[in-house]
Amino acid sequence: MGEFGDGELMDPAGARAQPEQPHVSAEASANPRSCPARAGSRLGPTSGTAGRHQGPVSSVGRSRPNLSPSKRRREPQINDEPLMARIGRPYASACGTVLVRRPEVNLHGGQSARQAEEMSVDSAEVRYEVNDSVATITMNRPQRRNAVSKSFMKELAEVLGTAAADDDVRVVILTGCGGYFNVGADLASPPETRGLSRISKDRDRHHVLDGSRCVELLHRMPKVTIAAINGACAGAGLGLALATDLRYAADIAKFNTAFLTAGISGDMAAVWFASQVAAPQKVRELFLVPQKFTAAQALEWNLLNDVVPADALASHVTRVAQQISAFAPLAVRHMKANLNDALLSPLSEYLPREVDRVVDSAHTEDSVEAARAFLEKRAPKFTGR
Repeated sequence: MGEFGDGELMDPAGARAQPEQPHVSAEASANPRSCPARAGSRLGPTSGTAGRHQGPVSSVGRSRPNLSPSKRRREPQINDEPLMARIGRPYASACGTVLVRRPEVNLHGGQSARQAEEMSVDSAEVRYEVNDSVATITMNRPQRRNAVSKSFMKELAEVLGTAAADDDVRVVILTGCGGYFNVGADLASPPETRGLSRISKDRDRHHVLDGSRCVELLHRMPKVTIAAINGACAGAGLGLALATDLRYAADIAKFNTAFLTAGISGDMAAVWFASQVAAPQKVRELFLVPQKFTAAQALEWNLLNDVVPADALASHVTRVAQQISAFAPLAVRHMKANLNDALLSPLSEYLPREVDRVVDSAHTEDSVEAARAFLEKRAPKFTGR
């Protein structure tokens, strides 16, 4: 769980002696960044003024009927256990936060089949917003560069569980606040607040396993997950980013595996995820010879889908999320399941699953609507049925 220091990787011994002060780099001093208000930019801050909250943002969405519980499709399961059984109670009840719901503003006029809702959840370390079927999760510890702590990982897992179980969420965006994505373990915090406290092996194993739920949810939840990497990304933060389906980074973002620098062998399945996308010899070099690398290098090594200017990251990721959320929801869920199965399943096991999914998605109203819209040369209107 290594993290970035001021210009170089932080020395573990020196990190523990640091006072709890916000980190301000020379670049940040020249171009200050702050976290947006709850109703602000979906992705949080970027460099310059483009990513800052300029005022309320209207949510314009598709009309989708409010399905009764009996008509809603059962969510896919993880390891043959219902998803919510693995993640515990919904985030709102578990954390005692307040759900704020507002009617959707329909700029095209007329009444929707149901009133879409915009949901916001605020908490100390993680922010959760839903706008028009796209959920944005913002890691909100800017004074610690969004570094990982025990409470932070528990809260993040609960928020991810809420997004995974929400039928109205189709895409999940993960980003950071304050110009950082996530710099890994908070080595400057008291031992009892860390996942790896060194108090006892049993205790640490329990907390690290709890934190590992985050990467499993990002990878296996039945929603498309996107990382908007707006700044420094290292150690456990790199694992979180690699666990998503799609990864876009600002051109100013810097990366580091950093685990060996902190004297540990690594967690958050960072090695596993990196091994799925990058060449084996490059993965070994990244983790055995840790050093900082740029977004351009991460793209070259297949760790990213694209690199965009920092002030365009929010709009770019939002555009991708909206494009995906416009497709038929069941077809998208089945497509993600196909992609995950293709990573490890032999063809003999993969094919029957693919066949079941394509038949299931073909026997939906959305599939009929897609064919009709194609023949009528118009945009389809999917309802999730």
